[in-house]
Amino acid sequence: VHDGEQFHLWSSKIDGTSVRIAKAVSKDGREWERYPRQLAVDVGPPGAWDAVNVWCPAVLLEPDGYKNVLKKSP
Repeated sequence: VHDGEQFHLWSSKIDGTSVRIAKAVSKDGREWERYPRQLAVDVGPPGAWDAVNVWCPAVLLEPDGYKNVLKKSP
C-alpha cells in the first residue's frame, strides 16, 4: 500500500509455532525496513479466535486509516 509518502507491506511471519503478521516500510519500493516493532499483529490470548495463528493479511488504506482483514486458523 502506498500512502503518498512511502510503501507499507504486511506479510505472514512463521516462528515455528505460530504465524503472525509482520510489517515493513519502503520509500522506493526496493529497499525495505522492518516496522519499528517486530510484529504488526501478534496472536491473541489462549482461547481467543486468533490464539494460534493470524495470517494472510489484506490491508486497505481508507480515508480514516488502514483497514486490516486477517485469516484465522481452523
